[in-house]
Amino acid sequence: KVKQESPGKSVWLGETSSAYGGGAVGLSDTFVSGFMWLDKLGLGARLGLDVVMRQVLLGSGSYHLIDDNLDPLPDYWLSVLYKKLVGPEVLKLLAVSDSGRSKRVRLYLHCANRKSYTSGAVVLIFMNLSRKPARISLPALVSSSTLDAFVLQSIEPGEEGLKSRSVQLNGVLLKMMDDKTIPELSGAQLPPAEHLKLPAYSLGFFVFLEAQAPACS
Repeated sequence: KVKQESPGKSVWLGETSSAYGGGAVGLSDTFVSGFMWLDKLGLGARLGLDVVMRQVLLGSGSYHLIDDNLDPLPDYWLSVLYKKLVGPEVLKLLAVSDSGRSKRVRLYLHCANRKSYTSGAVVLIFMNLSRKPARISLPALVSSSTLDAFVLQSIEPGEEGLKSRSVQLNGVLLKMMDDKTIPELSGAQLPPAEHLKLPAYSLGFFVFLEAQAPACS
């Protein structure tokens, strides 16, 4: 509609979160909300939205990013990682597929943020909403590249962990180092591979360092 009525006009999505009306108690401020939040960011970018605004940093309802004690909630860490790793350029995801063709695996592909990575690097955004691990195959563009893995999981296993207010990055609990300092959000470097394994109920990012994608140069 915007393209039709006002060609070239940017589209912003304001006051958005994992649920409307203040959020869902016990869900919007827990690990499980990250799946909808990350999917919204990936889908919004693919559809051409220029800006997505998160509602809210602190206070109002159950969808805040920081709790009353000023401790970050799971969606805060996810948002910081997205800003750090993901560039604005959206790439077509043609050759990457999960082995079971499961609708519970969702994938998006972007150029990596050039403030964090060298030109040509790409980032695969992933979500595995299944209770079982999933395997995805990689196209030649990235299968020969080393990668940084940023895998987010609940601190508790299984379905019960979906309602946890704590999250771990590559097996390490994310928490403030002191009142002003967040930890270093580093990826786990992996060798080139034709397939990647996604843990059950996980989401995150794989950055392919030597992809040398022309669109990202």
